[in-house]
Amino acid sequence: MEDVNAQGLRMRLTGQGLSSLGYFFALTNILNRKKKNKIINIILMILCFSVIFLMGFRTMTLFIVVMTFITIIKVNGFNRKLFFYSTIIVIVINLSMQTKVVSKVLDQMSERQENENLNNEDYIRITQFVYFTQNHFKNIGEYILGSGYPAMGVESSSYGRKMEKLQEEGINWVDWGLLSLSWIIGIPAVLVMILYSFKVILLKLPIDYFYLKIWFVYLLVSSFTTMEFYRPGNFIIQAMVLYIAEKAHKKFINDPNFINKIKL
Repeated sequence: MEDVNAQGLRMRLTGQGLSSLGYFFALTNILNRKKKNKIINIILMILCFSVIFLMGFRTMTLFIVVMTFITIIKVNGFNRKLFFYSTIIVIVINLSMQTKVVSKVLDQMSERQENENLNNEDYIRITQFVYFTQNHFKNIGEYILGSGYPAMGVESSSYGRKMEKLQEEGINWVDWGLLSLSWIIGIPAVLVMILYSFKVILLKLPIDYFYLKIWFVYLLVSSFTTMEFYRPGNFIIQAMVLYIAEKAHKKFINDPNFINKIKL
């Protein structure tokens, strides 16, 4: 689904996490010498990155680049291939920047960076943070367990209407990522999400499955100021990734040559 407004083109998808998961899956396959169909994986990687970029979030774009270099270093180490892949990435980025769509998105990001930062007292995220930490909750129990997900729209409750009014004033609870999610569903629930993410990150897996680890790292770090971790449809994808990671771990832990295969 696409959102076209006065600011230009910004993409929104249900199950958006498939784009970043597909990106890291393709990247890992490209770096793996045993994997074939390199061209198909390169095309998949470019298409997935394009979707992420068109969402227009500075945080997500920055961390997809950072996680790319971490993946390259982890899979191939410091060698000539690292220089080669880095050069290819830089060339592709430079070429992409020459296109009208990409340059427009970059201009929008640059304009928002000038106005939307924590040093700006009028920055809406500062207003949101002050409201939700100082004025929103009725008591300490609500602060810890959350105020609940608001029912808005036709069947809105008084609480839902209150949240709708706040949105009209620019106070949107999703803009602080996982922190703001804790305001709605509670701190314990968000801690559980972080814990199962770290479970995958810390699991011993063969190098073929590194994309599962780096994907959860990406979700966590990019969800500081975005709702990427809990974007609609992403929990189903996380469940699939958790299942794949657990099955892969059990399969290789029971293999007699497991120690030799582990590279992570």
